[in-house]
Amino acid sequence: RNMAAPPSVLREFCPLYYLLNAIPAKVQRGFRSVLVYLTAVDSSGDFLAVGSSTGMLYLYCRRRAHLNKYSLEGKSEAITAVKLLSCFDDLVAVGTASGRVAVFQLVSPLPGRNKQLRRLDVVGLHKGSVTSLAWSSNGTKLFSGDDKGRVVFSSLDLDQGVCKPVLLLEESSAVVQMEYRHQVLLISTLHRSLLYCTQKQEVLQLGTKPRKSSGRFGACFLPALCKQSDLQVFAARPGLRLWRSDIRGQVEDTRLLRPLFNAQIPEFELFPRPGPIGAYRPADRQLGLLSCFLRDGWILSWNEYSVYVLDSLNQVLIGALESSGDIVSVSCCDNEIFILKGDRDIIRLSNSPEGLAPNCDWMGFSGPGCGILSLQVTDRHVWCLDFKGGLFCSALPETGLNWQRFEDNVHQVALSPSGYLLWKVEQKSMTAFACAKVSGKGKRHWYKAVEQTAFVALSDDSAWIIRTNGDLYLQTGLSVERPCARSVKVDSPCVFSQVCVSGGVVWALSEHKALFYREGLNSFCREGEGWKYDTVSEAQGLDLMCVGLAEGGTGWALDASGSLWFRTGVCPSRPQGDDDHWWQISISDYVVFDQGSLFQTLLQATQSVATVTRAPMERVVAFLSQHSQCQPSLVSANSSGVWVASGRNQLHLARGSLIGTFWQNVVPRGTVSATRWTSIASSAVPHREGTFLWLAQSRKDLFCVWDQDGELRPSSVPLPVEMELTQLSACRDALWGLDTHGRVSIRTLSPSCPFGLHWTPLDLSQLGSVRLVSVSCGSQNVWAVDGRGVVYFRVGTQPLNPSMMLPAWIHIEPPEQPMGVQLVSIQTSPNDRLLWALDNRGSVFVRTGLSDEMPVGTDWELVPGLAVSQLVLSSRTVWVRCANGEVARRYGVSDRNPAGDYWKKIPGNTNWLTGEFILVLYWLTGEFILAVTSEHVSVYLNAACLCV
Repeated sequence: RNMAAPPSVLREFCPLYYLLNAIPAKVQRGFRSVLVYLTAVDSSGDFLAVGSSTGMLYLYCRRRAHLNKYSLEGKSEAITAVKLLSCFDDLVAVGTASGRVAVFQLVSPLPGRNKQLRRLDVVGLHKGSVTSLAWSSNGTKLFSGDDKGRVVFSSLDLDQGVCKPVLLLEESSAVVQMEYRHQVLLISTLHRSLLYCTQKQEVLQLGTKPRKSSGRFGACFLPALCKQSDLQVFAARPGLRLWRSDIRGQVEDTRLLRPLFNAQIPEFELFPRPGPIGAYRPADRQLGLLSCFLRDGWILSWNEYSVYVLDSLNQVLIGALESSGDIVSVSCCDNEIFILKGDRDIIRLSNSPEGLAPNCDWMGFSGPGCGILSLQVTDRHVWCLDFKGGLFCSALPETGLNWQRFEDNVHQVALSPSGYLLWKVEQKSMTAFACAKVSGKGKRHWYKAVEQTAFVALSDDSAWIIRTNGDLYLQTGLSVERPCARSVKVDSPCVFSQVCVSGGVVWALSEHKALFYREGLNSFCREGEGWKYDTVSEAQGLDLMCVGLAEGGTGWALDASGSLWFRTGVCPSRPQGDDDHWWQISISDYVVFDQGSLFQTLLQATQSVATVTRAPMERVVAFLSQHSQCQPSLVSANSSGVWVASGRNQLHLARGSLIGTFWQNVVPRGTVSATRWTSIASSAVPHREGTFLWLAQSRKDLFCVWDQDGELRPSSVPLPVEMELTQLSACRDALWGLDTHGRVSIRTLSPSCPFGLHWTPLDLSQLGSVRLVSVSCGSQNVWAVDGRGVVYFRVGTQPLNPSMMLPAWIHIEPPEQPMGVQLVSIQTSPNDRLLWALDNRGSVFVRTGLSDEMPVGTDWELVPGLAVSQLVLSSRTVWVRCANGEVARRYGVSDRNPAGDYWKKIPGNTNWLTGEFILVLYWLTGEFILAVTSEHVSVYLNAACLCV
């Protein structure tokens, strides 16, 4: 392929460093050092299970962020299969290279659950390496298959600790995959797939004959809550074919998937990794083992060379991983896929980051197939116009979208909110036609409405029309019986490219992307009185690409970079809304636009269409830019939520609580917006309300600003002589400075002298030759990290230890980490109740057990989910700057739950939030945060919460 492939809705958000770093690369066997290879993986919402070549099972508890190790004891041999099950107890089954099978019954803290780790063994029946494991849903039956073709059934009584294995059947070739449902065991071998009914002890083959060629082709049950007779099976076949069969093994249809691979293949976007990438992939693509995944009709298929996710209902390839190295094992659960590769790497693919906020549900869907130029949603349907002029419709989804082709040769489409009125603009004639009583089936009668039309917007009783010459017209009094009427010209201040209308409000976007709103609309005056220019969008510097209005008073917009914005309180009496700014929603974790402008995304998608349809590129681009009026409409909202299309072939639905954010620039008096700030800290004021901001303009200039001063007048504070400060940390009674050599100077603050009088060098002779690289002050205690990653604790923020009873610094063991990985930064909260740390791989740790009685805490706990480059703590929350420049906040942090519950990304205004910047806590409430770039100090205001 000459062009870059389009991205998939599934991608890798962050490597699983927290897991991979915790598994040793080598272990000691007597006098030998043995490499540890990772050999098998399985996943659930609660656990990740990883088998190894040394016979050690690594079980990571995702809720507690804790890794346990389980040994099979005896001769160490490679684990070849693992299978998790959560029923009344948490169980994990393990199979080995010699044919041994073991079941671990895990300890649970819940009342009435297992309180002691148990292990049950299955030995003696397998003659080869265990290749597949399958559980019954209640955990009383375990099936295991090996590479000699043997299938063993083990009956388990966990209360009595009894396991009774029997040989179930013996095939002529290796077992490659198994699944158990409704007393039927689905078995795939190198030669065939078969169904074994455990009640009747009956074997039924899928299809009439075994495969002509052997291969690792799997099969899976379709998910359904049904009785045994309703079970259906998907089975992989050579030549990119997919069988669907009934419970008797009768093949009901064969789906030919090869055409899906002739178009551009959407690739799973992986997190960048050091070193070379790319590996061998056979020229002849094949399916492999199968699993149903995420949505109705979605199939996950994998073999040692590739991973594919396919939408079997709509015949669409969702995503692919090819030429990425030796794939050892793959597992999926909920919306996650875990891929274990031979180079000790585990890739997590999903449509959302790990541990992100659960209160907002983002769902991804595939479009009709040739890009999305326009997206319209009504109360009951989703409509898409593709780049070829094809108009498609799908009923609102319970699970997936089922697209039906509605019309061809469409330039633009408009629907009323109720869905009863539909207008289309034909491609060549640019004539608008109107239709009523819209349904996907049956004949439709089109009424000629307006000639030379570029764009139409509909309410339930009116149509706003932009003609190809730029004139604006209005039709009123529309209904199901009268879908179009006489057009009346409406004055406009400039040429509009888009109009949207809802709930008696009309917005318009000019061809130069300026936003206008119509004043004076009411039930007696459908036309309104005049247009007003929206100064809010200009003040924020937004380059708007498309806008939309929703019932309930919300205005939506997508800008040229693909950011999503909203305003609230939009109504006929106040069409601009109540907000004096746009709120931004973080969608970068869900909706992937190409780097560059949204229009470039549309052009590249058009190139994809030209490639797919074998149409001349010039003709497709000519369609896109026809009359310079081909306006993309990629955001739309209805009662089910807000819908966003990326311009490619993906749609996204957000519903639940959406948090909008806003950054406001702050310029201290006497400075200019281009002042270069290099370091910043905040502290409570010793003698009055408010917060001090300590701003270092360079390594030689320090200023203090009181936030209660309306003019933000900075006071100059001298820095220590001959010291180049690299970090500041402040509390109510002291300002600490750390220099490039690891030396510390302290400035005592008091009510009588709030900025301090002088700097006092801190005596660090107790620490010897170590060099401190990070310090952090709380109200009573100070924490530090040295150049080796060792942690130190100190009572007292003043130069002299007031107790004089203990050594000034107490050594605290850092988290246990692999060679070369160490802590580089530490942060404590202003009230000493939280302590978080950061290592040189971007992993984040929290100190547990902190209290007044135990100020040093008891243990370290990993906080997964993000690669982080800076931490900031308030008394009740944690902010981070991610390695990719994004800002996130940790929610659910408390004394009892110091690690919190989930991360929430905070979007920045991309006009300025680029490159390196520094975060600092502001006003010590956890509700405000400063981002200091080389050019701005900006305050993040916690935002409007919008329920959709």
